[in-house]
Amino acid sequence: MNYQEYRQSLNQRLTDKVQRELSSFREEMQAKMPQEIYDAAYQIAMKEEIADCFSNADYSPQAAKALMKSPNLLQDVYEEFQPFRLEMYGTGCE
Repeated sequence: MNYQEYRQSLNQRLTDKVQRELSSFREEMQAKMPQEIYDAAYQIAMKEEIADCFSNADYSPQAAKALMKSPNLLQDVYEEFQPFRLEMYGTGCE
């Protein structure tokens, strides 16, 4: 396997990992009451967007390996984004 194939393989594994996490999150959401799902609408939409970004990414092998170490990468990225969202959009209560 040459470098480019190796890189593509790692990126595919990373995409697959995030897709599995998204699938698990969806299953959790489907078990919730309608109001809980409504309250989580932003989180649902953002996690879909995050997963989509991973499916189009081309990380270096080192970066892909580092990202794969996360037990729940989708949740970690979502949590990391929250302070930036609040900076950009506020809480919506102003």
